[in-house]
Amino acid sequence: MLRKTVLLSLSALLCGGGVMAQDAYVKGCEKLKADLAKLGDKCPEETAEAAKISCKGKEEMNAATKTFRKCADKMAGAASSGKAVKEWKCRAVDPADGKPFAEATAARIMDCGKALDAKVKEARCAAGAAKVEFLRQMEAAGSWTKGTKSSLACQ
Repeated sequence: MLRKTVLLSLSALLCGGGVMAQDAYVKGCEKLKADLAKLGDKCPEETAEAAKISCKGKEEMNAATKTFRKCADKMAGAASSGKAVKEWKCRAVDPADGKPFAEATAARIMDCGKALDAKVKEARCAAGAAKVEFLRQMEAAGSWTKGTKSSLACQ
């Protein structure tokens, strides 16, 4: 009797796990389709292709992933193909409130970082401050990156 109960419990657990995995595929597929819909103006063909996908399981999730990658590749190609960046933009954001407090532009990315460092020192290095902590963000393909944690000595 105990063996039968354990076997029934185990089979229910295994079958339930398959349902949970299937739900994850469906949710992931729907999320990719929603994200593609937001990018409709930049990837109209991919958005139309994604709209035809009915999210039922793993195969549809894979199809949605491929479609999303096509859009991402297209956007990355547009950002870097033949259109050389004439001016890099970078900014410093206060991690406490998320507001930018210094911004710089330069022809080269490294020069932008150096110019930003100078502006951060100017904006935040008060008398006696040892260092400034901030998020360093770069503009890429028309939007700002999440940023990297940075600190700068005030000397």
